[in-house]
Amino acid sequence: MTEVLLVMLVATLMMAPVVSAMRLVPRFLSFQEEVQDEIALVQMRRILMLSYKVENEGSTLAYTYQEREFRLSLVNGNLIIQPGTQMILTDISHAHFESAGEVIYVVYTRENKERKAPLVHT
Repeated sequence: MTEVLLVMLVATLMMAPVVSAMRLVPRFLSFQEEVQDEIALVQMRRILMLSYKVENEGSTLAYTYQEREFRLSLVNGNLIIQPGTQMILTDISHAHFESAGEVIYVVYTRENKERKAPLVHT
């Protein structure tokens, strides 16, 4: 009987740290997603910096990179470089491109939160 009470006491004492740790998980996951987005956007900026004939078509960004024509657009919830299937941003519900002065921005929505990031200076 003493052993059962001891186990219950230890289990009760462990509940508080476990519950506190579980509250941090959503914050960590959203931070991870933001970091992954920034890494992908940096890679896309590098490609666009080395590209020419960059054209904003609203829902698509067309450009020529290494003598080949590519398009960046939303396909099935992912911002994808075509031809091919290289994903830049994943699990997004909407994406379009905006020009402001000489800068083209990508505007995308994930989980009802809109984000805007500069992509290229034309």
